[in-house]
Amino acid sequence: MANGKRGSQRIPCPLCNRKFGTLIGLANHQRTCLPVDDSAFYEGANETHGSGLGGQSYLEQLGVEADTDPWNRDESEMDFGGNDEVNLSNDEGEESDSDGSYDEMTENVNKDPPQSQPHIRETEIPLPYQFLTELHEMVGRHRGDLGMVDEFVGIMKRHSNDNTLAFSVDALVNRKKYLQNVEEMVGSNTLKPKDINVHLTSGSTATVSVFNLEAQIKSLLEDKELMSPQNLAPGYDYLSGMATEPITHYSEVHSGTDWEPARQRFCGDNPKNMPVALILFIDKSHFGSNGSLSTTPICFTLSCFNQEMRNNPKFWRLWCYLPNLSYGAKSKKMNSRLSVQDEHDCVAAAMPELIRIHKQGGIRLVVNGYRVNGKVWIHFIIGDTAGNNRLLGQYNGSGEMSMPYRDCQCPFSELDSSNPSCEYRTDAMMRDVKKQHDGKTKKYEQEALQKSYSNHLIDNAFMMEGVPISTKYLGVYGVFPPELLHTTDEGLTKYILASLKKRLSNAPSVRGVTSIVNTIEMLHQLIHGALNRNSERDIPDGSDRAGLLQDTYIGASERKGNLFRLLLLTYTDTAWDQLDPVLVECGIGMVEIQECLKMYLSMCEWFHDNNTVEEVDQARPLIASVIDDVQRLFERGAGTNGWKIPKTHGLTKIQYYMQRFGSAFNFYGGPGESHHKKFVKDTGSNTQKRISSFSGQAAKRSYERQLVDGVKGMMERQRRKRRKLNLLTPEFYTNGAYLIDFDNQWNAVTTKAVSARRSKYIDVPNGLTGTLAKFAIAKGCRGGFKAKGYGMCQFDLDGRRETFRSTSSYLNKEWMDWCMVKFEDTNGSDRTYPCQILGIVKFEPGDIAGASGIHFVVRSCVDSLSMKQLEDKFVCPTKLGCGSFNYDVVPVQSIAYPLLVYKNAGGSALEHFCALPKRKWGRYFGREILRK
Repeated sequence: MANGKRGSQRIPCPLCNRKFGTLIGLANHQRTCLPVDDSAFYEGANETHGSGLGGQSYLEQLGVEADTDPWNRDESEMDFGGNDEVNLSNDEGEESDSDGSYDEMTENVNKDPPQSQPHIRETEIPLPYQFLTELHEMVGRHRGDLGMVDEFVGIMKRHSNDNTLAFSVDALVNRKKYLQNVEEMVGSNTLKPKDINVHLTSGSTATVSVFNLEAQIKSLLEDKELMSPQNLAPGYDYLSGMATEPITHYSEVHSGTDWEPARQRFCGDNPKNMPVALILFIDKSHFGSNGSLSTTPICFTLSCFNQEMRNNPKFWRLWCYLPNLSYGAKSKKMNSRLSVQDEHDCVAAAMPELIRIHKQGGIRLVVNGYRVNGKVWIHFIIGDTAGNNRLLGQYNGSGEMSMPYRDCQCPFSELDSSNPSCEYRTDAMMRDVKKQHDGKTKKYEQEALQKSYSNHLIDNAFMMEGVPISTKYLGVYGVFPPELLHTTDEGLTKYILASLKKRLSNAPSVRGVTSIVNTIEMLHQLIHGALNRNSERDIPDGSDRAGLLQDTYIGASERKGNLFRLLLLTYTDTAWDQLDPVLVECGIGMVEIQECLKMYLSMCEWFHDNNTVEEVDQARPLIASVIDDVQRLFERGAGTNGWKIPKTHGLTKIQYYMQRFGSAFNFYGGPGESHHKKFVKDTGSNTQKRISSFSGQAAKRSYERQLVDGVKGMMERQRRKRRKLNLLTPEFYTNGAYLIDFDNQWNAVTTKAVSARRSKYIDVPNGLTGTLAKFAIAKGCRGGFKAKGYGMCQFDLDGRRETFRSTSSYLNKEWMDWCMVKFEDTNGSDRTYPCQILGIVKFEPGDIAGASGIHFVVRSCVDSLSMKQLEDKFVCPTKLGCGSFNYDVVPVQSIAYPLLVYKNAGGSALEHFCALPKRKWGRYFGREILRK
């Protein structure tokens, strides 16, 4: 029956049995229909809809597919208040005068409801909707993600059989009983945290939630899925701890010079001893906006896991939660030394378990079927600057102190030295100083000794007898390496941007230049938007929330992205016209700024790369040169200590710690900060949010989540055993399909299907159809062929899964990616050209002679550009070609690389710049080391 046409078969309403001649009339009636007999609601959906129709739904009775809109409309036409046209006549043009006609529908929709009609009509709710109502209310009451409702419904359907649950609802228990029963099933009691009361120096008591360290270590090492070979460090025998190949690069933890002495010291030559080196992450995490709801989780992973896996919270475990001891400390004017001592007393509550394991000779383990004895020690500790200072008893602050850096004896005057000769503190030295301190009877004498070392000289929890530390000579003072998140992103990068803003704001006026800061912000917005729509997505995240030179509403890692965008904008014509004259007045050259930023950004990435031993050993002079350039070009000005800050000093030490612990990525704080979302943010949402009990409740929620995650993992493994899952990724994945239809005169029509019965005309990027026609004619085609186009194509390229897009409208904007394409020149050799992607098409065999499969329609640039040239220059100009030979169709196999491209603001519309992706920045710095 055609839409809106009166037919011989009239459609009854399933609620009141009133009959209608059109679907529109029935739909309009059902909005206000009251059931004659509401008992149908309780007999099940199949019986209600099957009444009188032999079990068929109404759409099936009418011959309409269930997933097809019976009015054949797109989403925009579903709005009854819109102006979209609706077909209300039959095939011969006869108007319908049945019940539910257009006049009736219009009258019902447009008229105002009577005053007596209630806002929510009282009616009987079907049982399924009673259940869903309670589910929605529960999720909203507990401030849960609304997507939980759909996931819950999906779980119910997945565990049903023929619309019936495979188990009795009597087996469903409340949350508390569920956790108790599952805990008993899997035997996870040993993973539970234990609350320990600690007496503070103020006389009050704090509660520390401590997990069973041995059980947590076993949960990692005895999990066969986690201990699978692809998750472990390459070139490393996890059972013996010995390298299986020569160490040529500082990469994984075992490649550092501290590894073998520690392994030999704790494991010896006994083949049954397995090294279990802990990597701790300790950092305070705030849950609330005012800082009162905070806790300090101490979590750990193992050195045997590779760098990629240590990014995954599945490979981390909790050791303890420290409470917020600083709440109210300022109002009480608490002594800073006693505050630090209280924190160490809380840390000390977790140490007996580690000391016991060490003194008893290790942990008995079964790892992948091998019975071994796990020898446990702390290899190094990751944290932020302030937190690491407190864990070593060091004074916090950047003022003038005797020994302002935590691990060495350098004076304040040496903090801005780009290549200092540090004399490191040792365990024996600091124990001797502590002994002298405790031997003094006068308080002022003790304070004088503390100031001379810029250290509170407290009883350090990590210096307790029996605590195993990787380096015996340096002790705990040698296991707190500086890391880039807080040293550069939250340190030097922050000060570079602040310095530039200050100098530009105070710069003398230049003729023809107005509001240079606003000009930079405008360029930043343009480039930030362009970088978000590129095929090359390996770039640091930036932020446009507050601006490039602002220091509010921005994350630490986003500052690196903004600094990269600052580098890119300095190449534009607008920057040369507006920014360069101002910089000249400040005594700075634009080229100097560019070279400094390139070296600084590439140095930061080089720290995280796996570099050769030779390169790392020779890097100190170049690192010093970069630091000198930063200090010279970005002066901090009056009212500051200049660059005499601990973070400058810490940056000079990263190379030293790379030699000891491998790549600086091993002690990067980013993964640990990210894992706080799981260990604090997620668990904190399900606490009572009381300051006194927050950390303890967060620990309990973490245990419960670990239990649920473990059971979920068991279910997934059992499910995979029962049925083989096809997890293979297709070689080419495409999306956004549309049809390009050429007639015999080479006129093209591009359409996109919006349903099984309808298509709509769409726009495609300029040049696409003309280039396809030229290509087809050159291949001998005489017209009248079709090609399928795609807005997106994804495939593996150079070891990475890359995505390319080309569409005239993506979120109401054009998105045309760039790529590097290999072309054969007249000499028969390959040369690569930057190309803009006009379209992605697929030819079926036989459509065009000699062409089948996926092809890219591209517009090439005038001059060739190799990846080597880009690697040498970091940023290269390029210009789109306008000749007919610049438009071509190439097979997907010709795509060499994705490309990061942005327009030259202030220049010609054809002028662009190509920039180097982040994964290649480190080699830019590495080549400079070897060159010098």
